[in-house]
Amino acid sequence: MLRYIKNLRRPRVSRTLAAFGLVGLTACSSIVEGTDQSITVITNPSGASCTLEREGTSIAVVNPTPGTVTVDKSKNNIAVLCSKADHETSAGTLASSFEAMTFGNVLIGGFVGLAIDASSGALNKYPASITITVPPLSFPTAAARDAFYNGLKAQVNERATKAMANVESTCGSAGSGECKSDIAVLETSRDAELADLETKRLRAKIGDG
Repeated sequence: MLRYIKNLRRPRVSRTLAAFGLVGLTACSSIVEGTDQSITVITNPSGASCTLEREGTSIAVVNPTPGTVTVDKSKNNIAVLCSKADHETSAGTLASSFEAMTFGNVLIGGFVGLAIDASSGALNKYPASITITVPPLSFPTAAARDAFYNGLKAQVNERATKAMANVESTCGSAGSGECKSDIAVLETSRDAELADLETKRLRAKIGDG
């Protein structure tokens, strides 16, 4: 997308702007999308305290969950760290992605608007919500513990399988090397999450023990 934007010639964009009667708006910034957005943080169970961090700096706190905060957009991912009494501390990631709708700024805001969007972070967007499971530290029986964690592991495998299928269906034109690299990243992430769940399963207490 960015490559396509860079290859646009200014005369062609000017003619398009004139056709829409919008040449006078070339100095406007972020006409299609703003520079901040709302994110809802949900935990299972609710009542946890979650801190949102970007590049090691806290940018928002939701306490208790569920709750909604407003954050500035950025190209950098947001780490969400959640804690609750008598439960494991858990984490999740809000991945920043390119906001395709901002391409409209080339037509509405011109190259000036696009440049301002790029510097302000409006070109990027986070998911509107995130749900993080905060496992209990103890279970009444080993069977209850194993059923709980087996369910979480099944969710991890399902998400990873869907993500890999999406990569395979969309990256054919990018070349098999890039496709394999993306899938390898997903596999590594999946395996790390499964290993973390297993560590927590083994650490969980059974009954009064």
